[in-house]
Amino acid sequence: AGLTPWPSEADGPLTWRLVDHADRRCVFENEAITFPRRLTYHRTDDVSLVVRLEGRRGEETSSMEFRFRRR
Repeated sequence: AGLTPWPSEADGPLTWRLVDHADRRCVFENEAITFPRRLTYHRTDDVSLVVRLEGRRGEETSSMEFRFRRR
């Protein structure tokens, strides 16, 4: 079988440009796609990372958040 990526609005690789950054946070955007349009990476401490995806799905604003913790 193998892995099949979900359908994309783009014909090729997707890229996001860095639009903001701070000490433990960076934000990337790609206005050419609807979701995820914005990716935010936030190191909340030395072992935790929060990744937030934001954009639009149809007429609705949508977001997803993932929390990672190093063991």
